[in-house]
Amino acid sequence: MKWNSIKSAIAAVVVGGTAIVAASAHVSASQEKVLKQSDFDRSAIKPVIDVTKEVISLDEAQASPTRKVTVKLSGGTSCEWGTLGLHVYYDKRTSTNLNPFGAPDVQKGVGTSYMNLTVQDDPTAVDQDMNGFFVAAASAGNNGMDGDLFTFDINLPADVAEGDVFPIDIIYKSNNNCEDLFLDASRKNKAMQGYLFTRGIYNDTTNPYEGDEYLPEGSSYDGYIAIDSSKVPDGGISQVEVDQCEEKPSIEVSKEVISISDAVENPEREVTLTLHGNVEGRWATSGMHIYYDSRLQVVANPFGEPDVKKGDATKYLSVSTKNDESADEEDGMSGFFITTAAAGNSGMEGQMYTFKFILPPDVEVGDVYPIDIRYKSNANASDLFIDAARSRKLMQSYLFTRGIYNEDLNPYPGDAYLPAGSSYDGYIAIESNNADLG
Repeated sequence: MKWNSIKSAIAAVVVGGTAIVAASAHVSASQEKVLKQSDFDRSAIKPVIDVTKEVISLDEAQASPTRKVTVKLSGGTSCEWGTLGLHVYYDKRTSTNLNPFGAPDVQKGVGTSYMNLTVQDDPTAVDQDMNGFFVAAASAGNNGMDGDLFTFDINLPADVAEGDVFPIDIIYKSNNNCEDLFLDASRKNKAMQGYLFTRGIYNDTTNPYEGDEYLPEGSSYDGYIAIDSSKVPDGGISQVEVDQCEEKPSIEVSKEVISISDAVENPEREVTLTLHGNVEGRWATSGMHIYYDSRLQVVANPFGEPDVKKGDATKYLSVSTKNDESADEEDGMSGFFITTAAAGNSGMEGQMYTFKFILPPDVEVGDVYPIDIRYKSNANASDLFIDAARSRKLMQSYLFTRGIYNEDLNPYPGDAYLPAGSSYDGYIAIESNNADLG
């Protein structure tokens, strides 16, 4: 629970005075105008603070017990604020690293890069059964920006165990001497400050946490480190982090239903892969395996490799293909591998590729020929979908966990041709001549 009620935050905000900074500063009744929640909600600037929510395996926790926590600001605040004071509380079972002066070692981020940053330990955090510190940022002008405000490390305990959750909280505090604050250099934009402390951080009064697997609905914590080995895919990135990714790439594969007469007369069928999900100009390098029913024959180029044509999403990239001989070993499927490369983030959205299959001579009504995008990884290489700097690993993980169908995290919902829970991404299905093909 937050140390002070949000009502205190509302009551402390005044227009025309400096009560937000020091209660000893006199503000006459004629100068005061107490702002209400409706005033905060009408603020043109709506600052929001996000705190790391990390889910890691027990093996990762034991191997790398020092975890980086990021406190990030958004809401169009760049060049709109110049003073910040926040209390950061964290689970008492954990500890932070200290700087040479004995205070928590907090590092500036983009949001505070043009400001002075000071930190001091908060011994009163023990009253809330937590550890904590106070961090302040200041500048002569409105030098505060959107982006990472600061980072700090949390050291997990030696007896960390499966199922542990270590909460992290931004806590609004006030007393007779001072208030936490988030203001412009002239200290006039009290509505912006009020919005941050009532809507921009979680609290159990005006902005309760919506709840997830690790924190209950209605709680006030802003972040956590959770130990849950079942939710961590290969590579050490948690699915919680992946699902919060700004880019959410997804690939759609053709699902074509044709009549038996069309199948016999026109056995060569084109398949399209289409990419979308806020990735325009954000990716460059990709590698993915395309598997298809082994009864199909892929149309080859003059070099004997699948004849894959570029689309709008890949028109500025180099594209190459190679047959995947190992595909024959897996459930009656054949396959090939497609890669893209570019010096910059030239990958776009839209149609990625087209290629053609030839239906078998004995095609029959009721045949379904599945097509699948499969993630493959071994000791030497892994499939990928990433930017030129190879920094958007969450984007890559999102594609292969949520952006293609798979049995574990994104099972196919099912239709008349593929059962629910399958992992296939597309198909060519054969109906009778008098069927309704849509």
